[in-house]
Formats: sequence, C-alpha cells, structure tokens
Amino acid sequence: MSVEVIGKARTLRDIRRVCGLGPLNSEADLDKFWVDTDAARTIQFGLRSRIRRTLEDEHDARILVYGHGGSGKSTELSKLVEDLGADYFTVRFSIRYEMNLTAVQAEDLLLVLTERLLQEAQDKGISIGDAALKPVHDYFATVTRTMTQGRESSLAGGAEASVGTGFFGPLLKLLASVKGEIKLNVHSTETVVAALRKRPADLLQQINLVINAVRHAIPQGRRLLLIIEDLDKLDIASARRVFVENVNLLTGIVADIIYTIPIFTFHSPDAEILRNQFHACGLAMIKILEWDGTPTPGFDVVRQIILRRIDESAIAPAALDLLIKKTGGVLQHAFEVLRNAALLDNAETPLSEAHITEALKFKRSEFWSEIALPATKVEGVTSLDQLYDRLAEYATRQLRGEKNPPKVDAINQILLRSCALVEYNGDRWYGVHPLVIDNLRELGRLD
Repeated sequence: MSVEVIGKARTLRDIRRVCGLGPLNSEADLDKFWVDTDAARTIQFGLRSRIRRTLEDEHDARILVYGHGGSGKSTELSKLVEDLGADYFTVRFSIRYEMNLTAVQAEDLLLVLTERLLQEAQDKGISIGDAALKPVHDYFATVTRTMTQGRESSLAGGAEASVGTGFFGPLLKLLASVKGEIKLNVHSTETVVAALRKRPADLLQQINLVINAVRHAIPQGRRLLLIIEDLDKLDIASARRVFVENVNLLTGIVADIIYTIPIFTFHSPDAEILRNQFHACGLAMIKILEWDGTPTPGFDVVRQIILRRIDESAIAPAALDLLIKKTGGVLQHAFEVLRNAALLDNAETPLSEAHITEALKFKRSEFWSEIALPATKVEGVTSLDQLYDRLAEYATRQLRGEKNPPKVDAINQILLRSCALVEYNGDRWYGVHPLVIDNLRELGRLD
C-alpha cells in the first residue's frame, strides 16, 4: 500500500496514514522512507549484500530469509529487488494474499507459484511458445477432467487451446481456478487440488517446465528470481510440515528462489537440516540496547526511521525516546503504537509522553493473548506457566545486566514467534520485550 503524504507527517491523519503503511513495497515509498539499517543490525554483513553474493556465486540458489515479524524483512526484500534492477526478472508474491495462511501445504506452494509465474509473464508481455506449455496444459487439463463430474468445462478449455489462441491463456485459466480452490476449499478431499497433491513429483516437474519456458522467453542476460513472502507467519507445526517434512519439494524447484521463514525454526532441532539444504540469511532485529542496558547506535537508527515518516514537530522528543525504548527495536510495534497514539480521542500534535504511554497500553494488552499455547500441541509444553516462568527467568537475568544466551527448545520457539522474546543477532542473545517486562511486573513475577 502506498500513501500520498506531502512532506513528512505533521497532522494526526498523516501520522496514521504513514504508520499504517506496512512494508515499503513501491519505489516511491522506498525513496521517501527507506533508511539503511545494516550497520545497526549486525557487525558481520547485511541481508541484501549476503543474498546478492549468494546469487553471484551460485545459480539456482535456494535461500531462506529469517527474522522476527516486524523486523523489516519485506522492506529489505523490496530494496533488494530495486538494487538488482533490470538484471533480474523477479516474481514476488505473499502467501497471505494468495493462499489460506492457516493451512499452507508445500504442494500448494508449487501450484500457486506456477500460476504467479505465468501471470507475471503475461503482465510483463513475455511471449512463451506453445511447445513449451503444451505438456503442462495437458497435465492440468487431464487432472481437471478426471475430477469434474461433467466434461463440458474441460473440453471447452481444450477447444479454446485448439483454435489458435495457444496454450498460455487456457493454462493460466486452469491454474487460476486451482488457486481459488487452494484459498477457499483447502480442507476438501474432493477437489482438483486434492488430486494434484497426491502426485507431488508431477507437480515439481510441471513447475520446472514452466520455469524453463519463462527463462527461455525473457530477454537474454536476465535471470529469473522467485520470492515467496510471509511464510514466516506460519505456526510451529505448519512451518515444520512445509520446510522440514517437504524440504525436497522446496529444494526441487530449479531456480533462484527466496523463501521467508519463521525465526523460531532456527531455534529447533531441525535447524541443521535447513542449513544443509538452503542458504540461510538472517535479518537481525535492530538492537537499541546492549545486554547490560547501555544504548547502542541502533537507538538513533530507529529514531531516523521514524523521523523519515514523522516530522520532528509532530512528536515530543521525550515521547519519541519512550516509544523507541518500549518497543525494543521492533519497527512494526513502533509504528503500531504511533498510529494508536494518533487515534486517541485526546490526541494532538505534538504527541506527548502521555499519548505514547496510553498507546503503549494497547500493545501491552496484545501480549496477554499473543503469549499463548499453540493450537497444535507442542511436545514439552503443557502449560502457560512454563512460558511465563521462562520469561521471568530471562527478564530477571536481563535486568541484572547478564546475557541470555540462545537455547533451543519448544518454549523459546513459542516465545520467539510472539516476539515476547527477541533475538538480537550478531551476538545472538535473547532479550525479553520491554512491554512484556512491564506485564511480568504487573503479574508480580519480577521485583
């Protein structure tokens, strides 16, 4: 979503608009709002530079991008696409808009990716020869014909392809229908999608045929790059099913491809499997405080990011400091709090400490529901007390100025998913979210 705000936001309405922007996906928004955060995130290397080097060094690179929700992954991928420019034909989509986020299956990813690839080729005026697409069309038409009660719709598709219009249009129409089933009838066992899932090797063959056809059709010298976003929003059970149990499907796609993946998958026994199969590239949370509470350069970087959108006159300096400190470097949380502050009945500019404090209460309250046992039972976690005990343990150590080193277990995976526990990469230490520390105090679990 792009918004039109002349200059930096000064009014409450403009603050709400720029803070509800979400990831910076357009060139205009990147030019206006983007801030280079590499130096504040890690002492080693930036996400985009690591991906670029991987693409330079290897063809058909399979890349996982991991990081907390709200850390800025989508914005960094937008900047990557802009940096790569015309050297790449990029097909990028979010499963949040194309699929049912609560029931993602690896086989369905192949189907949606095939449709998105062909749709992008059509939108960009890429001409693909019939010989390359005929076997793919015939495969999907045959499965469709088998699963439908009547032959009329399938035969109509076949007729359309036989009167000189080519296979591109009919194939895209078939795949669009399949994608609709994925989104609306994901649990049905009587659909075309259900039949297609039973033969994953065939699906893999079809998408690779389409990838090869598009590669030959795009201008010589351009590389094809596929980016699938929002897979990092999967729950623990779904992420394991997609990335671990079906890893061969994801790595079987013969193309340069980037998947986003939940951060908690790299705090599980499966992490080594993923690192052996993919190039894993993490986006560190911006660290605003050292483990002993000392401010870091990241504090000022977050300030720069906010002040690229909000005019300094629209928020009191002390209020801005409070906002940054209490949202712990989580950019999404900072913008949510700012937007809620601008929604208050008594709001006015400049936003004051009182406005920010009131808006922070909304974010604090969300953690009460977000720190919860997963819908699908996770081995070793049976009670909510286990989650709060771990948080209290880490917060106590943190407030004493001691490090919380990473620990691979189910409790930390759940807490990382909710962002109650934040991993600051580089030194790879855990910090309890500042608002969660406030909740722990309210519960009487901290001194």
